[in-house]
Amino acid sequence: MIDVSDECASILNNRTFTMSARASVSLGGTVLLDDIPIITGTEEFDDNLRVPERIVINVPRIVDGVDLIPTATTDPLAPYGQRLHVKIGIGLGQSTEWLNRGEFLIQEVRLDGTEIQVTAVGLLALIEEARLVAPFKPTTTLTNTVRTLIEPALTVLVDAGPTALDRAVPAGLNEDEDRLGLLEQVLTAWPARAQMHPAGYLQVLLADDYGDDDGFVQLYNFTDPLSGNVQNLANIIEVGGAITREGLYNTAVARGQAADGQQIIGVAYDTTPGGPTSLRGNFNPLPVPIFYYSPLLTTAQQCQDAAASILTRKAAQAAQRLQMRCVPDPRFVGNDLIRYKSRRSSDLDLQTPVVIERLTLPYTSGSGPMTLVVREVT
Repeated sequence: MIDVSDECASILNNRTFTMSARASVSLGGTVLLDDIPIITGTEEFDDNLRVPERIVINVPRIVDGVDLIPTATTDPLAPYGQRLHVKIGIGLGQSTEWLNRGEFLIQEVRLDGTEIQVTAVGLLALIEEARLVAPFKPTTTLTNTVRTLIEPALTVLVDAGPTALDRAVPAGLNEDEDRLGLLEQVLTAWPARAQMHPAGYLQVLLADDYGDDDGFVQLYNFTDPLSGNVQNLANIIEVGGAITREGLYNTAVARGQAADGQQIIGVAYDTTPGGPTSLRGNFNPLPVPIFYYSPLLTTAQQCQDAAASILTRKAAQAAQRLQMRCVPDPRFVGNDLIRYKSRRSSDLDLQTPVVIERLTLPYTSGSGPMTLVVREVT
């Protein structure tokens, strides 16, 4: 969740505010255009995609007497490495507080009458399109392998959790073409995950690290009987959802190869007391496994850690999801850990921790509601 001032937080929590957006454009670290007003725009995040972030904005064709239709490769809206830096402004009476929504790579520009429609994507697109031109054989550590795959296209910041689990990469690892696929393989075996930070760098975190749950979202306004405060971060207009048995597992098997060539294995079972897919429950008394192999796994403990991480991730993919239409709140970003509270009880302890898996955020007032798809964290 993006940090804001107390005054801004109070205005957002009261759900009566004005919202505007603007962008600047840079190329190679040099600002080409500092302030482009955004007429309309939408930001989308989908954690199931290889490049999760995408925005579509409409800007004026003429800004400060300059026609923004690109005619040269170095023009501000040309798609040759130009980056959009987007901010959302919340009106604070006589001033505006600007929230940084992140950096996006310009992908496509279209003229639409007196406006220009700009489509931009998350910076991981730089890694997805950069296919390997020769077989890649890392010989150092997991951290150095990630940096070699990513830099200098992106800056990488590895948090303390993954750093503590860093280790040497075995000689058997090899990839011919898919740079982003190899990155995902390294992260799975670590186990870690990576996401773009609004400041424009790639952050590597532990696989199950979603930060602190800053607050919770609920269906209807609820007043805390102790403090008298309204306990919601977003006014939810409508809630839907879906759940399926397909893709559910209660066991994960991770295989690797030891230095002496022997196959090694780690197995993780879902034995969560009362868990929906627990072997101790009613889902299936027999193992329902998913299998994974990686040459990055060279010890039994590494296999065990990877199996546990994979089982957690698969449980998350098959977890119950809720789709919420809300009053826009630009503090929310993808993979935020929040708490959901239904109308069923006024008990503050009955809150469900959920992660934002998909997000659609309008950039301007009057552009419709924000949509969240959240999944339960078990």
